[in-house]
Amino acid sequence: MRLFLLFTLCLTFALSACSSSLSSDVAGEDDTANGDSDSDSDGDSDSDADSDADSDADSDGDSDGDSDTDSDTDSDTDSDTDSDTDSDTDTDTDTDSDVDDIVHDGPYIVAGAWQGPASTDTGSAAGGTISSLEDKVYDLSKSQVCANGSTVNSYESVGSIVMDVTPDGNTWNDAGNYSGVNVKIDANTSLPVRVQLNGSDNQKYCVELSSGAHSVPWGDFNTECWPGGGGAGYNASVGITGVQVLAAGQESGAAEFSICVEDLGPSNGGVVSDSDSDTDSDADTDADTDSDSDGDVGNVVLTPINGQQGKTTRYWDCCKPHCGWSANASNPVETCDLRGNSYGGDFNVKSVCDGGTATQCASKAPRQVGPNASYGYAAVNQGECGDCFQLDFQGPLSGKSMIVQKVNIGGLDGNQFDLLIPGGGVGDFNGCATQFPGVDIGSTWGGFGITCNYDGGCVRQKCQQAFANHPDMLKGCEWYVDWFQTADNPGMTFAKVPCPAGF
Repeated sequence: MRLFLLFTLCLTFALSACSSSLSSDVAGEDDTANGDSDSDSDGDSDSDADSDADSDADSDGDSDGDSDTDSDTDSDTDSDTDSDTDSDTDTDTDTDSDVDDIVHDGPYIVAGAWQGPASTDTGSAAGGTISSLEDKVYDLSKSQVCANGSTVNSYESVGSIVMDVTPDGNTWNDAGNYSGVNVKIDANTSLPVRVQLNGSDNQKYCVELSSGAHSVPWGDFNTECWPGGGGAGYNASVGITGVQVLAAGQESGAAEFSICVEDLGPSNGGVVSDSDSDTDSDADTDADTDSDSDGDVGNVVLTPINGQQGKTTRYWDCCKPHCGWSANASNPVETCDLRGNSYGGDFNVKSVCDGGTATQCASKAPRQVGPNASYGYAAVNQGECGDCFQLDFQGPLSGKSMIVQKVNIGGLDGNQFDLLIPGGGVGDFNGCATQFPGVDIGSTWGGFGITCNYDGGCVRQKCQQAFANHPDMLKGCEWYVDWFQTADNPGMTFAKVPCPAGF
């Protein structure tokens, strides 16, 4: 009996000791700490503008109150792995460029259908410097090739990564089987960065690009690729003897550069994210024209979706976007300095709209990827940073579709997509006044569209005047005229979709 009483007392004591009080702390969003930079909430249908341009790191504990956790686990899981059904009975010798099969003295670059010896070069002006390439094979499907150095104050000074496009230095004559060049560059420099084709006609054809991934049609390469130049465009009937990615020296002064080439090679209409990394150069003439949206840039067909009714506005305020802060996104979007150079992995630089220097990168301008398809970026209050949505337009753009990636939030309706379009309106905070001092960027709300009363010729002229020295922004601004037809905030239906390659 004594043992029973003792056991009962011990059990009672233990239960009492294990009890504890619970408390709850409801996290409220700190509207002054979220780094947002998009449009206002005044409902002005012809505009966009951000009513929340604070550039700090959004230290509130919630995730924008979004009830959906975006548990979408696919990562562009299109089921094709380039499973073309042809039996590949071409009679070529299958010069498969997998690095394991290559026996070459380095430096040597494999770039899709191009491969050949490589080097670095400083141009004809004395005094420039550039690092040498390692004595190895660089397969751009698996690695990158980088160089850094400095130029002197001369147009003849360059920092160039140079490669032959055939193993034996012969001319490559297959341009007619391709649509252009895919290239992905990570450049850190104030200098213009160019891709240059050395033609068999002894001409040099180039195009000026910003950091990021690009699909460049043959016709964009020109003998004078700098702003204000004229010259002749490249014709695919001309053979190619070599290709260069270079930082172009300027007479205004010496400058340092760092360039990494992450992708380079002829394009059959786009960058394809097939899981096989086999970069064989057996010139199969099948164009792999599958119509999925996994990044077949240049010939993309977007199948209409069954979505919700939504509306669009437009803006480009030059502010660092909400998703550019590491506290707001697991994979923050790139931001750039006032010259348009990427900050790379530094996601804590203060926004230009809050007294800092971080801006929206020009690579976030919209681009056409098919006759009736475009890719772009937007501010939206649905989903998480990095989510993609397909917009099927109505009214004047009926039959056209666009995939946009979320890079920003703001004072928007739940079904509103504020499209990033250069010249689309600078909004309340107007970081463009700092990035482009003295430049006419158009009406605060609605940009060049409002200023020009939606006259396409006038908008194009405004684009060319404002962004003559910023080719990516110029293309995005003219996209508004050419593909978007200078439309005034058209309606659309929208639905969340997997992000294609290229975002």
